[in-house]
Formats: sequence, C-alpha cells, structure tokens
Amino acid sequence: SEVTDWIGFQYGKRTDLQKTRLPTVLTLVHILSGDLHEAAQTAEATLKAAVQGNLPNSIGWGYYLSGLLSYEWNDLLGAAQHFSDSLDMQHASHPRATVDCYSGFALVMQAQGQGEQARAVAHDLADYALESGIPTYVAIARAFQARLMLRQGDLESALRWVLATSHESEVEPAFMWLENPVLTRARVLIAHGATGSSLPGARDPLTVAKGLL
Repeated sequence: SEVTDWIGFQYGKRTDLQKTRLPTVLTLVHILSGDLHEAAQTAEATLKAAVQGNLPNSIGWGYYLSGLLSYEWNDLLGAAQHFSDSLDMQHASHPRATVDCYSGFALVMQAQGQGEQARAVAHDLADYALESGIPTYVAIARAFQARLMLRQGDLESALRWVLATSHESEVEPAFMWLENPVLTRARVLIAHGATGSSLPGARDPLTVAKGLL
C-alpha cells in the first residue's frame, strides 16, 4: 500500500529512535488490516532496531507487540517468553505496555491450565497499577481481574465488578491492547445473560452488552 511504501522509504532516513517508531506504526497498520504474518515481521524489526539503538522503552514495546502476535497465533510459549522479557525490564518500559504484558502473561498461564499462576500474575498487575498512581491503569487491572474470574468460571465475582463500576469512566477501546474494560464488561454481561438472569432494575444483560459494542 502507499502507507507501507512511504514508511519503508522513510525508514532509511531516520535516527535510532525514529527507526523503532516507523516499524511500530507499520506493525499497527498490519494488525488493523488483519495481516498478522506481516505484523509479526515488522514487530521483530521494531525489537531489532530498539536493541541495536539501546532504547529500553522501545524494547519493551517490541516485546509487547511480539507477545501479542504470538498469543493471537496461539503460540503460547513464544507469547510467554516475549511478555516475560518485557516484564523483566518493566521499570524502563512504557507503563501501558507493561500493564498489557501482565495481562497477556496471565492469559497465557490460564490457557496452559495454570490457573493459580494466572491469578498470581493478575495480582502483580493490580499491585503495579496501584503503585503507578494512574487511575486508568487501576481500572484496567480491575477489569482484567474480572475477565480472569470469568475465564475461571467465577461469574458471580465478575458480575460484582460490572455492578460496582461505570463503563463511562473506562479507557477508550483500542485494537492493539489485550485488555479492554468495555469488552470485558460485555463478556461478563453476555455470560450472565446466557444464564437467563436479569440485572438489578430488571435490565436485560444482553441488551446492555449490545449497547457497549
């Protein structure tokens, strides 16, 4: 496409930092277009350029994107390694990337049947978010805990999170994040609606979920 051709042309004219940003943008373009194979290659280019330029923040982003794509491919071992590598350097990485690396690592543990370890990672995520002092990250961490509860069959606890929070205050959706509180809210409501139960105030949970999407 013209966008990817322009980015490729510009790549050779940039500084080390800019050389990590260009393939990062290209990775997001490929993810948005559904071309995960090309996205994996440009994510690898992001990581390579970041390592060569000794740019810790960009290295963290590279690991996150690679982990995200490995998870989408159901390459759980690869995803776990990338997320773990990013978390090892979390204090030098962008905090939002760290938040979603925690989420991704917990999802991998859960997918591998390691529920207890997944809960431990979710707890670490909550601690990290609280220490950051950023309300958005705290909201994401709590949403992820509800998502994990749902994955582990604890619908009642997940529903308590829905009833205790307001989706209007949550972070806006973005396609490149593993945890999106609005989508988690919809997942819980759909699961609750499947039981045939209503929400307080006689609201139909499926109708409420559709209003979120």
